[in-house]
Amino acid sequence: MGNVKRHVLFLVVVFFFTGCLSNKTLEDIQGEGMALPEKFYCTREFTTWESVIILPVEIEGKKKNFLFDTGASLTVLNREEPQGRKIKVTGADNRKGEAYMERGVSLNLGEVEFKDFTALNLPMEDFESHVPDLGGLIGQSVINKANWLIDYPHQKITFSSDSLIDESFEKIEIQEIRSTFYLPLTIAGNEYMAKIDLGSNEALTVPADSELAKIIRDKYDFEETDDWNLSINGLGRALKSTGQVDLTMGGFEFDSVNTVIKESGKLRVGNKFFQNYIIYLDMMNSAFYIKKYHALELE
Repeated sequence: MGNVKRHVLFLVVVFFFTGCLSNKTLEDIQGEGMALPEKFYCTREFTTWESVIILPVEIEGKKKNFLFDTGASLTVLNREEPQGRKIKVTGADNRKGEAYMERGVSLNLGEVEFKDFTALNLPMEDFESHVPDLGGLIGQSVINKANWLIDYPHQKITFSSDSLIDESFEKIEIQEIRSTFYLPLTIAGNEYMAKIDLGSNEALTVPADSELAKIIRDKYDFEETDDWNLSINGLGRALKSTGQVDLTMGGFEFDSVNTVIKESGKLRVGNKFFQNYIIYLDMMNSAFYIKKYHALELE
């Protein structure tokens, strides 16, 4: 593979259950478990890998590093030996694979215990050389049990059972589907709903077979490349186009957004889209807020 750069996406979509799990919806499974204590407030600094947030977690008596992934329908554990019932999964790059579902999982993030939730597990050896002591991905079966304030410029994340913002934040009207938020983006005069996928290291990812891909190829300059893509189903070859587009979201203008057109199940925005912002995922009220830093605030 030489010096080819690996572009990372971590979406897990559970689309098929077997046996006794077949009478449960994904929403039912995401809702299992709780956060303890009932009232909590915790702030942690984070590191990143390719802009994806890494958080220190204690699980099964061991300290591990977990990737924070709002695009993952469920939390995923890195296990060499599978546990639970086998199911089929699809990655963000639309490649299909297999994982195992286990119940009654608990982990500690700071002083907060996320208890008795359902998770997937599978070996994640392709990630282990990049993230030491990799425990897995924090997905929606944990994320939907707290509100999350993510300060990208200062690399801090705060999670709480209560509200974390003030009037300096702007609320963006969103759609929520299965605990995942979709933001309205205006591109080339048209409005689109983009999934907030903080497991992605791209700013904006556009599905290759979409009408939007055709529009922006005509309007902007794109370069075709042959690259590698690392997803929950491992490393795979990926044809893609890269360029920059202008867009708006609410009252915010985003100029020259780095954009990738590639095989993808959804239009999505990733961590690099928010690199100069604080964002707030109000999971308790299904709301999204954003605030831009100014130079003086960063000093």
